[in-house]
Formats: sequence, C-alpha cells, structure tokens
Amino acid sequence: MVNVILVRTQFPENIGFVSRSMQNMGAERLVLVDPQCVVGERATATAASGSAPLKNHIFYKSWKEFTEREPHGNRLAFTCRSGQFRPVNDFEIALKEMSSPTHLIFGPENNGLSNEELLDCHLLCSLPIFGPIASMNLSHAVMLALFILAREKHASAFQSPEKTETSTPFPNLALRKWLEVLGYDLSGQTNAYSVLRQLFQTTIPTPKQLVVLEKVLQQNIRKLSEIKPHCHGN
Repeated sequence: MVNVILVRTQFPENIGFVSRSMQNMGAERLVLVDPQCVVGERATATAASGSAPLKNHIFYKSWKEFTEREPHGNRLAFTCRSGQFRPVNDFEIALKEMSSPTHLIFGPENNGLSNEELLDCHLLCSLPIFGPIASMNLSHAVMLALFILAREKHASAFQSPEKTETSTPFPNLALRKWLEVLGYDLSGQTNAYSVLRQLFQTTIPTPKQLVVLEKVLQQNIRKLSEIKPHCHGN
C-alpha cells in the first residue's frame, strides 16, 4: 500500500485537494505530519466527494514521531533541491531502483522538507516539469506522482493482496526464457529483457492481451527449442 505523507502543510485547501487526488488515483492512506493549519471545514470543502482519505487520515505531531511510529517501508521524498549528500533523481527512474515505495513524502508549500528530513529518506526525487515555472501546487504534485506510480506499477501498489493475486501477471519468465533461447546475454543491468519489458509496459495491457503474449512467447520457445538441436547437428 502506498502512503501519502504531507509534512507541515500550510493550507487546509491543499490537504483537501490532495485527498481528492488520492481518491482519483486509488490511494487511500493519508498521513499528516505536524500540519501548520486547522484541518477542518476548508479542507473538507476542497476534498468534495474525495474526502475518504482526509476523514481517515493518520496524524503525527512531529517528524520524529512519524519516523518512530512508522520505521518500516521505503521513504521517497520529493524535492527540487539537490544537496551535497545525495542527488535528486527523476521519479520514473527512481521507481526502477526502488521496487516498492511505500511512503511518498511531500514537504510544506513554502520551502519544502528540511535537510534533516531529507537525510531520513531513502531516495530524493523530482517530478517532470516542462514549462518555465519550476514548482507546482502541492495537490498537483501528489496527483502527478500517483499517476506516474500507477502507470509504472499497473496500479498494483494500491490493490489489496486479494486483488493482486487474482490479477493477470506479466509473463516475465516466458519473456526471459524466450530471449535466452534466442541467445541473448541477460547478465548486464541494461539488457534485452529489461528494455523489452519496459517497452511492453509503456501502456497498460489488458488481462486478455497478457494471456495472448504469454501464449506467443511459449509457442516461440517450443519452436526454437525444436530447431536448435538440428542446427547443432549440422
């Protein structure tokens, strides 16, 4: 499960908009750390029909309490500031390094997370911005991050274990076996398997499409396995 962590948020309207964005994208658990505003009617008004995460939010009075009460899980912090300790990574690239980010952490609107808070996180990330304004509204940042995560992970990060088990998995083993039968070296970090897998998952395939892909790969593996002995014999 993905947790959206808002640290020292200044405006209740933004908290409400974040709650709505979370419900748009299927995320449920909202954590508020030392909010600098009253989380009341103004937050509820902007959350509108997406108020479930807001109503069920978890509250911590300080960053220290948050890290002590929730010590487990990968912490991924969003920031525009790179420091001397660790670089800021593109979020989409960071997702490939961190298989299951569980805490998406956003700082206050005025100056972001402190250096101490950033040091407590496993990865520092930035979101793609293509225009002249280098910052975005807090709720927009949360929405964009959740969209990228859902696209990269096929929304499995938001699903309960029961739903995940009944979903159609991507045929990773068949794809790898197919490339090995073709003679590809898959030992390197960037190889044919990782490139093809990313290519296939640029769009979210339907369960039916995944079944067809699995059948095609398995048929190719069988045919290639039949041909190979004859090739060696010649």
